[in-house]
Amino acid sequence: MVRSYRSRDDIIVDILNAASGGAKKTHIMQRANLNPLMFKKYFPVLLTNGLVVEDGDPDGGSLYRVSAEGKALLKMYRAFRAKLRNEAEWDPV
Repeated sequence: MVRSYRSRDDIIVDILNAASGGAKKTHIMQRANLNPLMFKKYFPVLLTNGLVVEDGDPDGGSLYRVSAEGKALLKMYRAFRAKLRNEAEWDPV
């Protein structure tokens, strides 16, 4: 059986994508396909560094969304990945 592991960067991008529309912690964890231990490892770092911000939820509790800085990071990451894909198509190794 071949296992495919996500890198730290991939996990961070998955969390940012999951929070892009605003979501509660549980939904972000589920959308990013993380177990609670992994979520507790990564999510506070994103909050501390200002990539994800906390908003009030009309139903009570907290909603989390990607900050402007987090959106800029996602945009750069996507451009970088697209560039790598294009380079791989043109330069066979």
